[in-house]
Amino acid sequence: MCLIAIKPHGVALPSDLDMVDWFNYHDDGFGLAFQHKGRVQILKGAMNMTEMFKILYKMYRMIGNREAIKNTNIMYHFRQTSGGAVIPENCHPFPITLNAFELGSKHLKADSALAHNGIISAYSDYDYKAKSYKNSDKTDTQKFIETDLVPLGNRLYDVNVLEMIASLTESRYALMLPDRLIIAGGFITDETGMLYSNKQYMWARNYYSTAKTLAAYGYGDDYYDTYTDSYRPAKTEQEKINESLMAVESEYPCETCERETCSDCREYAESGMFRCELCDQTVDSLYNDNEDVVCSDCFMMIHGFKPTSLSKYV
Repeated sequence: MCLIAIKPHGVALPSDLDMVDWFNYHDDGFGLAFQHKGRVQILKGAMNMTEMFKILYKMYRMIGNREAIKNTNIMYHFRQTSGGAVIPENCHPFPITLNAFELGSKHLKADSALAHNGIISAYSDYDYKAKSYKNSDKTDTQKFIETDLVPLGNRLYDVNVLEMIASLTESRYALMLPDRLIIAGGFITDETGMLYSNKQYMWARNYYSTAKTLAAYGYGDDYYDTYTDSYRPAKTEQEKINESLMAVESEYPCETCERETCSDCREYAESGMFRCELCDQTVDSLYNDNEDVVCSDCFMMIHGFKPTSLSKYV
C-alpha cells in the first residue's frame, strides 16, 4: 500500500528522519508536487533515498526561503506497487492529461497533480489465477486518469465528485491545483497538522526508528534486516540521514567541496574564505547540502537545525 503525506500551508516540513523511514517502508518510488508561481510543480522518479533527497532540495531551492516553504502546500507520495512496472516514470503524482509524455515526466509544470492510494480493481493487473501482479508498463492510476478522469473535465475539481470517486474505487486521493488542494477518501491528521492517507506513516516510524526497534520482540537495540536476512545493530537517526548524504557526496570528486566544478574552491582557497552557492555570501566555512555547498545560515534555513561537523567540508 502506498502512502500519501501532505504538508498543508502553514505547517512545518516533516523531518528528514520521517522521510527516510517512509521511503524505507515504501521503496518503489517517490515523488512530490507543490504549488509554485501559479502552477503545480511535479518532481518525481526517485528510486532510492539519495534521489529522494535531491528532489527535496531541488524543491527547497525553487520555493526559496524557509518561510515560503512553510507557507506552501506540498504533497508527497511514497509508492508501494500493486501493479505496473517499478520505474521512475510510474511514480506519483500524475497530471490529469492524456499526454503520455507528461504522465511519465519526472519534472513538469502542470495545472493539476493527482496522488492515489489504493487499488482500482477495474484497471488492476492482478492475475487471480497466478495470485500475483503482472509487470505491465502502466499503473492502474495512469489507466484510470486516461479513461475515466480526463473526460470529467472541471467536474473532477468538485470535492463531492472526488469523494464519490474515492468511495466507488475504495481509494484515497489528493488532487493539487494551482489555487487549492482537494483530498478525498478519509485522511488522518497528526499532532503537527500533517495529513496522511493511511496509518503506515506511524508503522514506518515504529519499524525503522532507533527508539522503537524490535526490542519488544526480545532483540534489544538490533532489528531484522530483510535485505541481508540477519539481525544487525539499529542505526542512529543521524546515521540513516548521513547514509543518503554520503551517497550524494561520493558523486563529486573535489576534496574541498565535493563538487565536480571546483573553480570557486581554488579562487577562495588562498584567502581562506568561500562562497555559499545559495545566498552568495562569503564565509569562512561551508557545509555539504547534497547538490550545493552552503553556509551555516542556508543549512539552517533548509533543515531547521544547525550543521554539525559531519557536514562540514571547508
